[in-house]
Amino acid sequence: MSKQRIAELEQKVRELKKTLADAERLSLIDPLTGILNRRGLEVEVTRALAQAKRQDAPLAVLFIDLDCFKSINDTHGHDVGDVVLREVATFLKKVVRASDIVTRPCGDEFIVILPASDLLIAKHVANKVIEKITSMVFAGKTNVELSVGVSSTSEGVCDFHELRRLADERMYQEKVISKNQ
Repeated sequence: MSKQRIAELEQKVRELKKTLADAERLSLIDPLTGILNRRGLEVEVTRALAQAKRQDAPLAVLFIDLDCFKSINDTHGHDVGDVVLREVATFLKKVVRASDIVTRPCGDEFIVILPASDLLIAKHVANKVIEKITSMVFAGKTNVELSVGVSSTSEGVCDFHELRRLADERMYQEKVISKNQ
């Protein structure tokens, strides 16, 4: 095989590796909001928990649910619903630290991972998120109510699935208390 042919094949291999890396990256991103999807959450939270363990630091989880989101789609249309989801994602990325992980694992739910954060810090962030998002007007048409549950490894829970379950349970309790079902 000629040197030119070998060089061409090596170039094709580099291009294929780049395409594969791009596809892998895209498989972790929610196309509507541009933030991590459920798969991206699983990848990043594994890294974040390992780092928290190495540094003997807490890690907190916010489980955020947009209350009555179906009624936004039913009243204003899915395009407005999409605007709400995109703008909530953008806001969450702006309000948290660069080291925090913002995800949309499904539907109208967001999970934010807060490295180096205990339950008190997580509650503060949750209150700030609630205050700001509920004061926003989306697409010039609608406001959004939300419920947020928090959990942290500072409570003695070290498994992400348990942290998520606990935050989800607390989010549901908040939803019942505020009657924003």
